[in-house]
Amino acid sequence: MKRLGTALHVVQNKLIVRRDAADPPKIGSVVVDRKSTKIGKVSDIFGPLERPYVIVRPARGVDTTVHVGSMLYVESPRRDGKWKR
Repeated sequence: MKRLGTALHVVQNKLIVRRDAADPPKIGSVVVDRKSTKIGKVSDIFGPLERPYVIVRPARGVDTTVHVGSMLYVESPRRDGKWKR
């Protein structure tokens, strides 16, 4: 898992996450919490290049308000290029 950032707000049922580093994740990357529970996928990136914001489209049945203020992570791809589940 790679650290994504802290979930700040929920806007139209999408999480706005403040990225901790300048290297943004790829669009479509799977976002998980610290227990490796799938939260959703990265749908957009915007803002300053030094610390961009990431929009996470939640998976079905995920209550986005529960994750506000918590650290979120991006799953790392396996060596064969497929994503871990």
